Amino acid sequence: MAPLSQANKVFCLTNTLDDGSKVYEGFADPEWAWKHVTYGGFSLSATLDAALQFQSETPHPDPVRLSTQFLRAVTPAIFQVRIRPVQAGKPSTNLTAELWQGGILKIICQLAFTNFDALSEFPGQTLAGTHSPLHPLPTHPSQAPISDRLLAPKIYERYTWAREPTMVERNSLTTKGERMPASDGMTCGAWIELHEKPDVQMSASWIPLFVDMPETTWKLLPKDVSGAVRWWPTSVSIVIEFKCRLPLPSQYAPHTLGVFTLKHHLDNGLWNDSSEVWSAPSALADANAKVDERWREKMVCVAVATQVASLAPVNVQTQYEGERGSSHIERAKL
Repeated sequence: MAPLSQANKVFCLTNTLDDGSKVYEGFADPEWAWKHVTYGGFSLSATLDAALQFQSETPHPDPVRLSTQFLRAVTPAIFQVRIRPVQAGKPSTNLTAELWQGGILKIICQLAFTNFDALSEFPGQTLAGTHSPLHPLPTHPSQAPISDRLLAPKIYERYTWAREPTMVERNSLTTKGERMPASDGMTCGAWIELHEKPDVQMSASWIPLFVDMPETTWKLLPKDVSGAVRWWPTSVSIVIEFKCRLPLPSQYAPHTLGVFTLKHHLDNGLWNDSSEVWSAPSALADANAKVDERWREKMVCVAVATQVASLAPVNVQTQYEGERGSSHIERAKL
């Protein structure tokens, strides 16, 4: 049982192989799972940790884009991640990452890495002032009411969150039958704070978990629409574009981020959403926080993401029961 900064860590198993790749190994902690299936955001977080280690001593240490396909659910057990270089150029390096478990390929990623320090040499290409968007959450995190947790009880002690009140109210109007313009869709927003030791710095590997934590479309719907059946959201793909280097400078909260999500479609159990991940001016419920009336103008967008997911009956997880806790390691295909 460990916080994310420890639970998602992988360790290098091999020296550089003939094709330039390396293999890393980790353990999917049951605390970051619901019954027999590990959360997709956690699995992707561990995969990205391997890529970050692979790139740590290169000219391109910063992830700028990640495109993922989930082929099969990861279970609480040992797994391996193989990082393979595809092409390295002056502005960026491209990699592939594969997560294997028990000899089965479960996640495949395409990643691009860059160097944000080098990109900062072109300040004229950055939107500023009135052209820069405001932070999408209007409630300061120090003043946001803490919400009940949505995820499995095992990780309750690992995070705190606060839903954006104005968006909760807006969705309540939508679910009462008022049709919103197609450009609006349904929205949800929240401040999410991971419980970490004060000296732990935020890593880019945390971002997939933040992206995967917003409420699902069916959770936002009234019960007479969503029905009494409990559904399990299964990620099909996640794409993340990183906007800056992490950890953030000291004027931002070290373990808190704001997530704004727009949900457009839910058809035959398949839905998509678009998310933005933003910095936070303070920790949640921080009584000592000084609220600058222009705080929303001073925040930065950390990442943007899109996700495609499908709904399956919650008992679909039983098909993975035999894989849970397996210590079998098959590396022949790596």
